[in-house]
Amino acid sequence: MIRPVSFLSTILLIFFVPIALTAQQKPLGKAPAKWFSYISPGELTNIIEYEDKLVLESISELSDDKRPNLDTVYIIKRIDEKFLVIEKKSRKGFGLMERTANIANGYIEINAPLEAESISALEEKLKAGVPDWKNLESRRFYTEDRFNALKKAPGLNEITREDLITSLAWREPLGALLKAYVDDNPDRGRYKIYRYMEAFRNKKLIELGYNPYKIVAYNFEEMFSGDEEVIKLLTEEITFD
Repeated sequence: MIRPVSFLSTILLIFFVPIALTAQQKPLGKAPAKWFSYISPGELTNIIEYEDKLVLESISELSDDKRPNLDTVYIIKRIDEKFLVIEKKSRKGFGLMERTANIANGYIEINAPLEAESISALEEKLKAGVPDWKNLESRRFYTEDRFNALKKAPGLNEITREDLITSLAWREPLGALLKAYVDDNPDRGRYKIYRYMEAFRNKKLIELGYNPYKIVAYNFEEMFSGDEEVIKLLTEEITFD
């Protein structure tokens, strides 16, 4: 069965349709109005916030063509400072976007945890509560200054033993959330667990001063060969006992 592309994929990942920006589009009053992030090594994605829409830019540093691909998600309703109802014209239904700001650390965090066929149905779902594990799907977007600093940060070939161990210590912060995801989605593949763990690790590495998306050659098992603690963290089976 083919699953429809989710609003989360539309907002955070790589399915973009070219559009044209106009001079009349007015950014939100909060500065900065533009935020920057990575999709994967060499693949950048930015968000420009307007009063009634979000424009997403996708740029490949690996391609000779540096022109961005663009897509638009429309803001239909602002429920409060945190939650927005969004719509993509090319698909049916509405999505809930959750936006939180951490200005002190130079980023916003965006998630799209719920979908529904109508705005009223979406608001009812929100009243019923968003599962905590949905926080695993959030993505951070950084200010331009913070992102430029990230681009210059050392890659994973320069990581210290202590920082690698810190980035791999996922059980306490993630264990309950990952188990809740598995319990709510028993028929889905476990590949998402590894994606959630990688996203957590990358956020932690950025906090530690590294750029996990920098294109460098590295192999942790070779770098820390003979270090039983590190190798165990790298290779141990994922369980929730």
